[in-house]
Amino acid sequence: MSIEVLTPIFSAIGAALGTLGLYSVIPNTIINRLSGIFQHKHNVLLEEIKNNNQISLEDLKADYTLRLEELKKDYQNEIEVYKTGLQTIARYSEYQFKLYNELWTSLYELKSKAEDLWEHASTRNLTKFAEQLKDTKKKIEQNILLINEEHYQALIHIIETFERYKVGKDTLISYRNRPRRREATIDNIGHNELEFIGINEQVKNEYIILVQILANDFKKHLREPI
Repeated sequence: MSIEVLTPIFSAIGAALGTLGLYSVIPNTIINRLSGIFQHKHNVLLEEIKNNNQISLEDLKADYTLRLEELKKDYQNEIEVYKTGLQTIARYSEYQFKLYNELWTSLYELKSKAEDLWEHASTRNLTKFAEQLKDTKKKIEQNILLINEEHYQALIHIIETFERYKVGKDTLISYRNRPRRREATIDNIGHNELEFIGINEQVKNEYIILVQILANDFKKHLREPI
């Protein structure tokens, strides 16, 4: 059977592929891959039909139409699978975006209360800082399933640094509030207090750097496409 006889059949290819290309919700890379798979299967079908000289043109058309519909159905089913997967990813991304904003807000509040405690090391400010530290840590642990592993480890590192800061400030406040021995000199008291302040400042500089690094990672992560 000559190729000219089959020309009316081949003309259906463009229409079929055009109909299947309307899924704009699917990324072009996926559409191209699936279209390539479909086209390959379609070419195999055409070769089989061209090589079959034992059936009539009407039977040939009927066989082609049936098998083409099967290919279209398979293609559409696979498109639906990808659509469902992408919708799931989109929902996950939406939840994660909201969570990351909440985590950053909580972390910012923690940093702010740490600054207040640095400016004025009082029991009142220490209590506020400790409460915020507890809330931030709880929020991280409650949402561990939605936090990327690298970000989770970074957050835990930051929490541990803030906990060291809390211990350092608690030690300084307790030292300032304890009764002084008569034999203690002003120079000794001042030296010990400056030592505590120096240690706390080192921890403070550390958490500032860690928080900034995490902020940059968060922004980069939330800008990345699905």
